[in-house]
Amino acid sequence: MIRYAWIVLALLIATCAQAQVPDTAPQTAIATRLDALAQQPLGVLRIGDHTLGALVSRFYAQRADAPLWQSAARLRALDDALDGLVDDGLAAQDYGGDRLARDVLRLQEHVPMTDAQRADIDVRASAAYLLALLQLRHGVLDVDTFYPDWQATPRWSASAAWLQAAAHAAEAGHITAAFDAARPSAPVYAQLRTALQRLRDEAAAGGWPALPAGLALEPACRTRAWRCCAGGC
Repeated sequence: MIRYAWIVLALLIATCAQAQVPDTAPQTAIATRLDALAQQPLGVLRIGDHTLGALVSRFYAQRADAPLWQSAARLRALDDALDGLVDDGLAAQDYGGDRLARDVLRLQEHVPMTDAQRADIDVRASAAYLLALLQLRHGVLDVDTFYPDWQATPRWSASAAWLQAAAHAAEAGHITAAFDAARPSAPVYAQLRTALQRLRDEAAAGGWPALPAGLALEPACRTRAWRCCAGGC
């Protein structure tokens, strides 16, 4: 009887020990997906002194590669915030917005997924989030590539504090607030956003009146028209 009691006790101890072993499969899948991102065109995209792939890897390193976007509500907040960038002249589809919308549905409907599939959703969402933050702040054009001699401002370098702040905003679901903070604070930027929104509204309402049909202007006619505009008729 004592022998059986020891066997039962040993089995209980073994079961408890197994239960206490943390599941590291999600982190392993994230690490594998990060390695793949580093080799893809999006991953080698340069922003300041960094590639996007390196920034996303650092972003996850601060979290010990723990997933961030496995909540449908959090991922939807990102998708909605990306849609809101239209008045900045940025298109949500450039950040994988269409695919993110499908990912939201998969999470909402609890579609069975492997760790690798979940990691793919997570890393793509983080890449979109960081890229949008950076392009809001520094623009889409790589100034160093097109204007290598233009050194108006120091080259930007991502700090650990910046990455932590970005992660905390995402964890809290404050994606729109993070984008608001990333935008240039110059009044002229706000004016440009307002002007773009007004033009988009005009286009949606039918656009501008079309010129009435008539004779085409030949070169000589255009010259005379310019002279008339200058008061020379």
